Amino acid sequence: MARISRIDNTQKRPQTAPLEERVKVAEEQDGRSRSQFMGASQRVDFGLVICLTILLAFGMVTLFSASMSASVSGTGQGTAYIARQALANGLGIGVIFIITKFNIKTFDRLEFALILYVFSLLLLGLTYFTAPINGAKRWLTVPLFGQFQPSEFAKVVLVYTLACYFSWLNKQRASGRFMRRRGFKGAYFDTWFDIFLPMCITMIPAVITLGQPHFSGMIIIVAVGFVCLLAAGIPIRNWLVAIGTGMVLILALLFILTVSDPILPQGIKDNFAHVETRLDIFTGNGEASEAAIYQSRQSLIAMGSGGTFGVGLGQGKQKNNYLPEGHNDYIFSNMVEEIGFVGGMSVLVLFLIFFILGLRVTFKANSIYAQIVAGGITSLIVIQALLNLAVNVQVIPPTGISLPFFSYGGSSNLFFLFGVGLLLNVSKYGTSKNLSHKVS
Repeated sequence: MARISRIDNTQKRPQTAPLEERVKVAEEQDGRSRSQFMGASQRVDFGLVICLTILLAFGMVTLFSASMSASVSGTGQGTAYIARQALANGLGIGVIFIITKFNIKTFDRLEFALILYVFSLLLLGLTYFTAPINGAKRWLTVPLFGQFQPSEFAKVVLVYTLACYFSWLNKQRASGRFMRRRGFKGAYFDTWFDIFLPMCITMIPAVITLGQPHFSGMIIIVAVGFVCLLAAGIPIRNWLVAIGTGMVLILALLFILTVSDPILPQGIKDNFAHVETRLDIFTGNGEASEAAIYQSRQSLIAMGSGGTFGVGLGQGKQKNNYLPEGHNDYIFSNMVEEIGFVGGMSVLVLFLIFFILGLRVTFKANSIYAQIVAGGITSLIVIQALLNLAVNVQVIPPTGISLPFFSYGGSSNLFFLFGVGLLLNVSKYGTSKNLSHKVS
């Protein structure tokens, strides 16, 4: 309500003032004036730094134990995977130091966001021209860097783009453009800028990711985009208009898919056959083959073997080529086998603490840009972590989702740390101890 009030108050200001004055008012309303930054904390959130440090250290120890067998099998060296992960983490920490040295105004620029957004779409599109790995085209290979998933980069860029977009929209409205209108037609006009256009920005990378196919990646992108819209403080009437329109579009899409199913090319159906297989694994209806359920079964064996305190760090047996992707998507299962239920719960608690600290930064944000960046990055990391844990304990169907800061994949960790850098930048320059200015 505070954010909405601030936007609405700008409409009461006479529009006869010079343009320069209105632009200055827009910047002040968006929390970007120099005097407001003088009142900011001017230091990163210490709790977030400590939590991130523990997550990274815990992740390195866990990965070293879980990846030894796979590293020896793949490279002939037991420390190859952990060395690459350490390099990526080091680069990510360097990126954080660089980002937190610049004032938040440096990053609150729509032109920067659009460049990164288009670049991320280009990388996502290039995956369609690569050779499939395990039936999916999700990876690109960069010399001296190895493989990476552009979808991981696109998730962070999406949050940044939506934050810059709403910040730009706020300033435009405060200076007299795209003002909110009354009536039914006015609601649709407002909803186009507040919800429909941001959802288009969200759905483009989501659809490209779905076609790789990467169903879980698409879900995360859509979920994070929705969280960013919530953080933008959009009026309820616009949500009602969007929900009504969305229901009509969804029904129309379901009708089209139902009618066109008999004539869809077999190649498209085969591209998403893995979704049905994973649902069969999850439901246990007997339709899935022994090979299909092997990974999920080994995951449960690993966690069941761990008990309360585990078999001992480095003593797990499932990592010895019994559990596929035991150093990546199923690293949590290996962890529980070696350090038990207590260790597994420790990971869950760490992400819960990260979530609480991230929300604290979000609620202290003094601009809509800072609010969306903090809420979006926090939700991205926590949502992905919860989905990975849910897959490991078979609460949801199996899907290819890594555990942030733990799973092997230097590029994904690098992108997550880039996002955390933006979050810490907000905690340093985009928050205020006194929140009274946000209330009308």
